[in-house]
Amino acid sequence: MIRKFVFSFCILLLISILVFTSIYNYLFTSCPEMNSEYFAWFPYKEGDILIFESQKNKEIKLEVSFLELVHTNAYMNFVKCGHCEDSEHIIFRNEKDTLDITMNNLDNPKSYFGYQLNLVSNSKFVNHIQKDSTINNKNKEVISSDSYLFIKSRGLVNYKMNNTVYYFKKIIRKNLKKQNIKGGC
Repeated sequence: MIRKFVFSFCILLLISILVFTSIYNYLFTSCPEMNSEYFAWFPYKEGDILIFESQKNKEIKLEVSFLELVHTNAYMNFVKCGHCEDSEHIIFRNEKDTLDITMNNLDNPKSYFGYQLNLVSNSKFVNHIQKDSTINNKNKEVISSDSYLFIKSRGLVNYKMNNTVYYFKKIIRKNLKKQNIKGGC
């Protein structure tokens, strides 16, 4: 009698799990993990100070004054709040300049809106190109404009201000905490 009860309970439990899983999959869509390449393009944390130096040994600093990561793990299929969207928003500042960057849906196959990269310097959109390039005989992916050069896996390496090019020298880390990722939808 007990054996029959246990067997019936196990069958009912299995059926319940299958029904619940089917209903969940019908109501929700799971999203892929956040692409780690965001961190390759922008390997910074809020509060970091980037030191750049010109060929005349003049230094300038840029601070990462804002950094926000947004990622959707799953969304309800019948609610209009988005899809599998993710983004990184980062703002660099010093006393004379502000660079505001938003990168959306980097290699995200389930994104509704697709990939987008916006660079805004002192409230003006920056014309830029993203391409493969050869640097020191190595193929690198770069984001380039008249004033900025980002190299994937290195971040911001050149910064131009007042017709002087400054080269990345070092980073001062003030914040050692892991960056929080906000949930989307």
